[in-house]
Amino acid sequence: MRKLKVTVFILLLCIPLSLLSGCVENTKLVEKPIGDYLSENYGIKDGDFKILSSYSGFGISDLQTYVEIKKPYHTLAFFIVDKNSHEIDKNSSDDVFLEIFKGAYVEQHRDVLKQSDKITKKYNLLSEFSFNKKNPNFYYYLHIDIDEQQEKELIENFKRDQKINTDNIMKMLKDSKPRDHANYIGVINFSYYYNTYKNSETVPNAQSIMDDFEKSHVLTEGIYKIGVKTMYSSPNETSVDRTDSRNNSVMFTVDEQGKFEILKTTVDS
Repeated sequence: MRKLKVTVFILLLCIPLSLLSGCVENTKLVEKPIGDYLSENYGIKDGDFKILSSYSGFGISDLQTYVEIKKPYHTLAFFIVDKNSHEIDKNSSDDVFLEIFKGAYVEQHRDVLKQSDKITKKYNLLSEFSFNKKNPNFYYYLHIDIDEQQEKELIENFKRDQKINTDNIMKMLKDSKPRDHANYIGVINFSYYYNTYKNSETVPNAQSIMDDFEKSHVLTEGIYKIGVKTMYSSPNETSVDRTDSRNNSVMFTVDEQGKFEILKTTVDS
C-alpha cells in the first residue's frame, strides 16, 4: 500500500492542477463508512477523527481519503473507498493499527524524533515538510511493522483499553516478514529519502546513521531498521528509483542495556 501512495504522489506531481479541478469529493460521503470501520475494528469514537480530504484523482474512480485520528493518539491514515458502494478497500488502505501505534510511538518518544531531525539535517535527507507538500504527511520516514498474529492480539487489547505502551510492547515483538513493502522488516523502521537533485552523488550510509542513534542513547529495547533510498526531485520532475545500487539499509536490535547489534545490512543491486 505504501508503494501505491508513493506512486500516487508522483502521479499527482506530474499532472497540472487544472486537470485535478473538480476531483475533490464531499467528505461527508465517506465520513460514516470510515467512522463505522474505525469504531467496529479499533474502538475509535465519532469526534475522535476528522476527514481531511477525499478525491478521486485523474482517471481514478476510487476515493483516496486522508483521515486525521485525534484520539487516543494523534496520527494520519490513508483509505481507498469505493466511490459507489463506499466500502473500504482494506488491502489498499493503511493498516490503521500500525498508524495508531506510530502515533503512540511519536507521543512517547519525542527524543527519538528530535534526534531524527538532527540526522536529516546532518545527512541532507528529506525532512518531514519537504517530502510531500501536496498531501498531509506525518513523519514520512517512520513506519511500523508488526508480525500479523502478534498484531491481532494487540488490536484486541487496544480495543478494550484504548492504550498502547510502546516500550513494553517492543520488548516482546519479534521481527516481521514484510507484508506490503520489502523495505519494512523491523518493528520500528526509519526509511529516509535522499534527493540527488543538486546534491552529492554519495548517498548517506545507513550504518553511519545507526551510529549516530547509538551515540544519542534515545532508542529503547527493540528491533529497528534504517534505510536510505534515493529520489530525484527537481522543480519539473520527481521520480523514485527503488533499484538504485546506492540504496542501503541496516537492521539491528537494541537490548535493555542499550547495546546495539547488527542483524543484517543490505545494498540494492
